Amino acid sequence: AKLKRRTRKERLLNRITRQIRNTLDFDVILSTTVKEIRSLLNIDRCGFRWYYSDTNECDSIKESKRPELPPMIGRRSAAATGTLPQRIVNLETVSIDDTECCSDLQCRDYLRSIGARSTLLIPLQRRSGVVGIIACDHGQVRHWSEDEVELLQAVAEQLAIALNQADLYTQSQAKARELEQTLEELQRTQLRMIQSEKMSSLGQLVAGVAHEINNPVNFIYGNIAPA
Repeated sequence: AKLKRRTRKERLLNRITRQIRNTLDFDVILSTTVKEIRSLLNIDRCGFRWYYSDTNECDSIKESKRPELPPMIGRRSAAATGTLPQRIVNLETVSIDDTECCSDLQCRDYLRSIGARSTLLIPLQRRSGVVGIIACDHGQVRHWSEDEVELLQAVAEQLAIALNQADLYTQSQAKARELEQTLEELQRTQLRMIQSEKMSSLGQLVAGVAHEINNPVNFIYGNIAPA
């Protein structure tokens, strides 16, 4: 049984790693990850959320769930979740097998409200400081084994790598656009300088022609009377 669980864990990690290598789209990686985790652990819901400590809000951006469950996508206040936000900010893994045994009454009431009898939260931190959460919920009492916790922690590490890669890619794209705009501006400036130089040369040519025409005209005009 241990060998089977380890094999499933390695397969999941390999699939996520391949996904990270094949794409820098964090949204695609998240979609694959939450589906794979829910299927592997056979749970009711697996989602990914951002926690914003400055506003004490959670933003659920991706989830895989049983069809009959209501969606939890969207931004919500975390004020009614008890000590969960502080534990998440401290990057603490939260494993609750039975919410009815939870000593934090606010946390227990919150988990009841979303139909989670047991929950497992794995935090990961973005370079900007925002904390992401892999959230696993089940409607019945469930023991989260040490292997499962280690698996999700390894997945969180892979997601953190993918997130950093996506951030770097976005930054490089922004730099590329900035360089492209600078190049276009330099090209426009060069064209303006060329046009200005052309106009200056044309002005000198016209002045020279006028001078050459003016000399014989003045000679003729000045000698009409004597002639």
